Amino acid sequence: MSKKILIAENSRLVKTFISSVLEDCGFEVVTADNGYEVFVQLRKEAPDCILCEAELPVISGFELSRIVKNRESMNLPVVLFTITDEDYSSALVSNSLCDKIISIDTTDENQLKETLLRIFDEIEEKERSKNKETDSQVNLFLVKEITKFYQSESELLNIIKALYTIYSTSQTPREIALNVLDALLDFVPYDIVLLSVIAGDSVHDFCRIKEALPAEEIEDFKVVSHNFFENNCYMKEQLKYADCVYNMEGTVPDFKAKSSLKIKAIESASMYGNDFIGTITIGSTKSEVYHEKNSANFQYFTEKLSPYAENVVNSVKMGNAMLNLRKAFSSFVPEEIIDDLIKKADLHTEQAGEKRKVAVLICDIRSFTNISEGNKPEDVVGFLNTYFAEMVEIIKSFGGSIDKFMGDAIMALFGAPISYQDNAQRAVKAALAMVQKLPQIDSSHLVLPEGYDKLSIGIGIHYGEAIWGSIGSSQKKDYTVIGDTVNLASRLEGLTKMYGKNIIVSDSVAEDLDENFCVHRLDKVAVKGKKIPVSIFGVEAENHADSDEQYRNYAKALELYEAGAWMLAKGYFEKAESSKCYQKAARIMVERCRNYIENPPENWNGSIVLTSK
Repeated sequence: MSKKILIAENSRLVKTFISSVLEDCGFEVVTADNGYEVFVQLRKEAPDCILCEAELPVISGFELSRIVKNRESMNLPVVLFTITDEDYSSALVSNSLCDKIISIDTTDENQLKETLLRIFDEIEEKERSKNKETDSQVNLFLVKEITKFYQSESELLNIIKALYTIYSTSQTPREIALNVLDALLDFVPYDIVLLSVIAGDSVHDFCRIKEALPAEEIEDFKVVSHNFFENNCYMKEQLKYADCVYNMEGTVPDFKAKSSLKIKAIESASMYGNDFIGTITIGSTKSEVYHEKNSANFQYFTEKLSPYAENVVNSVKMGNAMLNLRKAFSSFVPEEIIDDLIKKADLHTEQAGEKRKVAVLICDIRSFTNISEGNKPEDVVGFLNTYFAEMVEIIKSFGGSIDKFMGDAIMALFGAPISYQDNAQRAVKAALAMVQKLPQIDSSHLVLPEGYDKLSIGIGIHYGEAIWGSIGSSQKKDYTVIGDTVNLASRLEGLTKMYGKNIIVSDSVAEDLDENFCVHRLDKVAVKGKKIPVSIFGVEAENHADSDEQYRNYAKALELYEAGAWMLAKGYFEKAESSKCYQKAARIMVERCRNYIENPPENWNGSIVLTSK
């Protein structure tokens, strides 16, 4: 197995050059642009060695090397390199604990190849023999130099180590922020600290208080901190400050303790990444606390915190964006469907060209063109928004998803992208709920056409195979279904007006319904564009008072009608015509029987071919 080398270099050209040389030597290569990204890569990859630019951005190679070498769990060789003739002090190199530091000539590929292979061999040999050899000679001068250097630099290195540990182990942005403020106290003394971070149009405050300060002192300190924040913030629009967070529980400490302490010293520092991130302000009840060393530690702490803070803020922004997107998407699709789509996206799968059985529901408002013409556009749009909101919620509650809106019509799917064992039943239950909900939707501000006393909808449902998936161009795709199932559902919706029904379903839907549904066969038709006839059924919310008798009349009439006994069928249809449930359908069938009695059709098969939608 080839060894994996992590190259940390800010220059794309240098990184490409070194990567090419290592790959030619048979090594696997992963890369990072700065010190922060090295640690991100270490969490994902398992390199055998780190090859790092000494002057790496964010966290220098020297700092990075010492952190890695101080973590026993990593146990990684670190080779530092420079492409300049910079001569670093032996103390700086030794304190970094790196295995080697080299100078790279980017014009000599062969020399680099020989140098790297030799160094890697030396590292392996060193690893094999480090427990067998001892160094009896000690350079006392070097020890003193390293000690002196370490005393001045160790706190800065520990700052980086502390921040990395916090970022690696904390679970939430709140936990990271408060743990960072607690860690700051190890390097800079304070009695109160306020971290203000910008996220969108809000400023999020995180505060730690180490002394029982009066409430008015705390409020004054926050004012000073916010003034500093606003003076360094480039945003012109008005920002709002979110509630200040003082602890993990989110509760507010009791500031009523009697105290005469005053904040006498304040120090502030700004965090910058690609943009302004926020500020940290510290305060102390001691006057001379922020001398040169403490001030330097504070500025260094803030500087090294910036990339971590920026990453957290970006993660929160991305999370909020995803929540907003999910919220917007959930207006059309149930939550479980969204989860399924995200899961499949994570698996790099795309649903395209998948054949599956779905129930397609198409709902349309009767005579809405006439209604639109007789009302103000804003009134029409206002009603539609309310109407769609109610209907979409019903469809979602039964596991359906909105495929599209077509003017005032709704096309919904049951069975895609998530399929259930009872897709057809879910679609019919949703349709019944939609019909029941319609009278409750306020339409009082709409002027209805002459002859209409209320709004009405027609719903057609067909259950069959369709092609489901991501359909469209590379610029825009829709998750939708296509095929005869969709076309037939649309034709069934058109028949609702003809037969005077709110809901008409195909035989494939009716076969899937149990005895809890009030279903009655209406006719056998070949819809426009189709040669094969299908039986169509009306679905009612409940039986009407006269429906038992009239159901038998209509069913008997339909049986005689399909057998060609139109005279007998006509009589039974006329009896059924007195029922509200069958009135319009029976009237059509009576007229059709009269026509067939006078003009018998050839090759009668019990169905009628419709020539209009």
